[in-house]
Amino acid sequence: RGCVILMARKSNVEIIKEQKNTIKQLFGAYTILLCAAAIFIFSLHNLFINYRGAKLCMMYLLAPIIFFISNVINKEIGYKNAMMSVGISTFVLFFYGLCIIYNSFNLFSCLGFTIAYLFSQSVSLAIYNYLLVNTRLPIAGVIINYIFDLLIYNMICMIFQYNMIFTDTFWLEYILLVLFQGVFAIVLSLFDSIVVRGID
Repeated sequence: RGCVILMARKSNVEIIKEQKNTIKQLFGAYTILLCAAAIFIFSLHNLFINYRGAKLCMMYLLAPIIFFISNVINKEIGYKNAMMSVGISTFVLFFYGLCIIYNSFNLFSCLGFTIAYLFSQSVSLAIYNYLLVNTRLPIAGVIINYIFDLLIYNMICMIFQYNMIFTDTFWLEYILLVLFQGVFAIVLSLFDSIVVRGID
């Protein structure tokens, strides 16, 4: 009996070690993915789509992707790891922004995007984690969370981008962005519902 108990303890210890190693590997992979996605989206700050007199920046239109990735990290390896990934990606993003400031960009816009990214991601993860822990993660709740976080993200980014000056097309662009992002968020929410919850 003693040998059986000892073997069971060893196997439990081995399982825990394997889980920790898996979490470390997933954390590294997901953090790299989040950093790459954030940098890619950030690099689209000079790419615009003209729609009914409004200029819609691709940096905003594709923003739901970074929220989706951080939500997947939260679901797969936990809230703390997701927040750590967001923190690391914010740090990487800011220094990447500093590197391209001299190429048609400015520190004010870079700072605005970084603040918007960190703040909206933190709010998004907090709400998503609450839904994950206390509910069955309803799609409606996930969609509302996406849209709410994008409202914050867009407002902060655009205020910094326009140097706190509200132009004639500011609100038109803001509303159109939210509408396009909302459709994108619905699609991502459906994908989110497919992702199975991973290691706790």
